[in-house]
Amino acid sequence: MRTTLTMFCILVASLPGFSQDKSFDLSKYKFPDYKRHELELNFNSSGSGHSYSAEIPNQYNNEITKYDRSEFNSNSYFNLGYRYENLTRKRMNHLFSNITGQYDYSNSSHFEDKTKQVQPRFSWNLNGLRRTYLTEDKIFMKG
Repeated sequence: MRTTLTMFCILVASLPGFSQDKSFDLSKYKFPDYKRHELELNFNSSGSGHSYSAEIPNQYNNEITKYDRSEFNSNSYFNLGYRYENLTRKRMNHLFSNITGQYDYSNSSHFEDKTKQVQPRFSWNLNGLRRTYLTEDKIFMKG
């Protein structure tokens, strides 16, 4: 009963309270001008490996068959990104640049069969955007 009464009192006390004591006209709000530079670096590397070895005797003669198997895999990835933003009331400029690389390596051996794979990849991207506002009514040109 006490818990219900306490919760009821808190609810009644919070109803007449307002979080804002002044009224604001948001249509008059103007976004401030600012510039922003951002540099981001990501690096990830992972790998796994295992080996198995056994000696299996032949049941018909005294020969022993040796069984060897091994595998190794490795992956590496990096990303370097740059972002520039310059926002004003008349113009918005965005510039994005990104360099990405990946290196995959695989090595395996099974009896006499041996396999090795190497796969490097690299890419570079550059994007830019400019908006110029012609009027206050948000009519703009984009390029």
